[in-house]
Parts: sequence; structure tokens; C-alpha cells
Amino acid sequence: AHASREPDNSISAALGNIIASWSRRSVASAQRLSFTTRGVASAKRNCAFLRRPTLRGRFIMSPPIHVKVIACVVNTFVLIAGVRNIAAPGVVVPVIPEDAAFRAHFHPEPGYFSADDQRMAFVFQLLGVGFVFMALSKFVCVFTTPESTYLRQKLFAVAGLCDLAMASVVYMYDGLPKSVTGGFAAMHAAEGLVLLVDA
Repeated sequence: AHASREPDNSISAALGNIIASWSRRSVASAQRLSFTTRGVASAKRNCAFLRRPTLRGRFIMSPPIHVKVIACVVNTFVLIAGVRNIAAPGVVVPVIPEDAAFRAHFHPEPGYFSADDQRMAFVFQLLGVGFVFMALSKFVCVFTTPESTYLRQKLFAVAGLCDLAMASVVYMYDGLPKSVTGGFAAMHAAEGLVLLVDA
């Protein structure tokens, strides 16, 4: 009788071990599934948070349209002037308002700077490199970074302050009439303000 019970006990023990092992695996699988589900839900909440409208009614993911429009208009002129200063300093570009008066203030002769005035041509070429860098940097910040990052916000703040400084310096210069410098100063002041507000 004892011999017949021993196999039954061993079989019961084996079945109990199998059931216990299956139960532990089921609990572990359920925990992993729960963690995964919570992770997906958290990621969805984070994405929704990043894309939710702010109090101004715009999305954080991209600069608002008025920033894009002003940056595009201002920096298109700046880029054209910069390329001109590098490639052909002294040449008047008709699409830039009052460019002829600005050129004549530094270079009375039409066309390129003369061989006797290469120092001024060198200064304008350096200025042109700065203009190109400034314009392309703003284009990259405004149009090629859809995510809202702290880096972009800091770059907007730096660019906005530099725009306001440039507008102030140009507007306070008395060597040229305000009809020549006023438009340039106004464009940079407007861009500087919108960049600072959006930073």
C-alpha cells in the first residue's frame, strides 16, 4: 500500500511544481505587460503634452507663422546683401531699398571698390561673411527644427538681442538720412522683438 502511494505522491508533487512554475511565469509576463502598457501610455501623454496648444493658441512644436514670415523677409535681404558684399563689394543691388545711397556713402564711385580702396572692400567682405552666417543661422533655427528645444529658445534669445542692438546702432548713426537707415533698423527691430517673444 505504501509503495502504491509513493508514485501518486511524486506525481502530485511534480504536477504541483509545474503549476507553480507556470503561475510564476504568468505573473512575470503580466508584470512585464503592465510595465510596457504604462510605458506606451506615458510616451503618448508626453507626445500629447509636447503638441498641445499653449495659451497663445499655437503649437510648441514649430515657430508661429508670423515669426517665419518676418524672419524670411528680413533674412532674405540680409543674405542678398551678404553675398553681394563677399562677391562684389561696392556693386548696387536694386532689390535692396536705398542701396545706392548706402553704397555712395562709403564708395562714391559706382561699381567695385577701386584698387586704392581695398581696405574698405576687405571690411565689406568680412561684413558680408557675418551677414551670410547670421541669415543662414536664423533660417536653420526657424525652418529646419520642428522640435521645441531649449537650444532653439536660447538661439532665438541671442538672435533677438543682437537684432535689437543692430537696429539701435544703425538708427542712431547720423551719417546717413533716416530714409536710408530707417527701414533696415525697423526690420531688425521687428525681427528681434518677435524672436525674443517666442524664445
